[in-house]
Amino acid sequence: MSWITEVIEGKHAHIGVLALRLVVGLAFVLHGIGKWSNIAGTSHFFTSLFGGLGPVLAYYVATVEVLGGLALIVGLGTRIAGLLMAVNMAVVVLYVKWSKGFVGGFELELTFLAASLFFIFHGPGKYSLEKVFKLKHAF
Repeated sequence: MSWITEVIEGKHAHIGVLALRLVVGLAFVLHGIGKWSNIAGTSHFFTSLFGGLGPVLAYYVATVEVLGGLALIVGLGTRIAGLLMAVNMAVVVLYVKWSKGFVGGFELELTFLAASLFFIFHGPGKYSLEKVFKLKHAF
């Protein structure tokens, strides 16, 4: 059987899961670092949206994006990271970007939401620390 046939039959799907995990994880880490690098501005923006909870949410979201992204990259705690990031992205889509529409509005956040849902339901895949350490459904 050729490698192309194996790919078409889905025998190497784990490579796609790894690629998705790495790219989405890196994107979340970079977005989180951006928030941390200007946490005062992030806090001010969140306060304009959520009032007194703004500063707390700014730190929470920045932390979830960095640590959750790292969790995706290494494949450890993937489901809980996916859950936390899915909640973040759902809030962004519904409360921040919805009025802007899909294109030029919430398409990126909806894509991140869908990827986060994938990790909740699928887990980290074959190439992950969860598999290396034989952790079954690690948080």
